[in-house]
Amino acid sequence: MFQLVQRASEGIKKGEGTTHAKAVNNVIKFLKRYECEVYRGWYESWSQKFVRENKWKKEPGHEYDIVARRIIADVPFGKQYFIEVDGEKHSNTEPKINDGMAEKWVTEELKQKIIRLPKVECLGLESDRTSYFEEQLCDLI
Repeated sequence: MFQLVQRASEGIKKGEGTTHAKAVNNVIKFLKRYECEVYRGWYESWSQKFVRENKWKKEPGHEYDIVARRIIADVPFGKQYFIEVDGEKHSNTEPKINDGMAEKWVTEELKQKIIRLPKVECLGLESDRTSYFEEQLCDLI
């Protein structure tokens, strides 16, 4: 049996798309210019207490697009920033709920900062991206 090419996009989509990957990579390239330690696709497991208190029924954790921290001499563990690149699907109800839980874990449980960047802003011209990133990521750089 063969699959028709014109129907290939109708199946279940898993993983990130190419534009999302490019947007995340653009953010990473920018952060590395400022000597930031960067982790891509960082998975955080949530505690059972957090899951139970929030009546969460799905996988107890989230894969964050980027976790970064500024490398500072004599400071072994600096403040971490969790960075999420949000695309079009993040305007739907289920991703909003998932994003809310992921953000709550970072801000309330880890006491760290989360930065949400619209994917469209991460894909523009390099000069536009740079000024946007400088503004949005100023606490980190």
